[in-house]
Amino acid sequence: QLFHFKCAYCESNYGATQPVEVEHFRPKGGVTINGQLTKPGYYWLAADWDNLLPSCIDCNRTRIQEFPDAHPEQAGKANLFPIQNENHRAKAPGEESRERPLLLNPCLDQPEEHLEFLENGLVRPVLRSNNRANSKGETSIKVYALQRKGLVNMRRDRLIIILGQIKRVAKLLDLLDQNPNNKTKKRLKTEMEDLYKLQEDNQPYIGMARQHIKKFFKTIE
Repeated sequence: QLFHFKCAYCESNYGATQPVEVEHFRPKGGVTINGQLTKPGYYWLAADWDNLLPSCIDCNRTRIQEFPDAHPEQAGKANLFPIQNENHRAKAPGEESRERPLLLNPCLDQPEEHLEFLENGLVRPVLRSNNRANSKGETSIKVYALQRKGLVNMRRDRLIIILGQIKRVAKLLDLLDQNPNNKTKKRLKTEMEDLYKLQEDNQPYIGMARQHIKKFFKTIE
């Protein structure tokens, strides 16, 4: 209910196509570090509500994935939970506060603040003021396999709809500037309502939608 039948990581709808997997944000059994499964995991969070997320299979499991302009390779979160400093890795309850995770937390982070969604469906980390890639964005793209081919295509198709709606609103705004009248105002109100619907919580890829809609509104301020 909280995630509206969407994967917490990639924001794809899973309800009609696959069973949801209950994913542990911090892995319960062990953590993969430098390719090796290291124990203990976050066993004390195995049934913690804040550590449980709905995930699609492709984000949650390590699977062979196809990537645009790249060879197929294994990708997916599985037991990964990278942090900035391994010396601060929690080993017992209460020590999680010492960690600085390198993964976006779907319950705390806004994806559009860390990721840049491109018109071709690809995604890249937002550049920081020092021109370096946002670390959470960069790591999350890799760990959650956010560049897998099927997902890229779905984001691209969704963005076509979003940008089309933005163009309709922009056209009506221009018409209203040229010739203010009630008919155009009513049409604009309807199209604006449809635009806002694209970023409602039950819609797929709302992080991407918010990013592009916000960018559009900045151009008309």
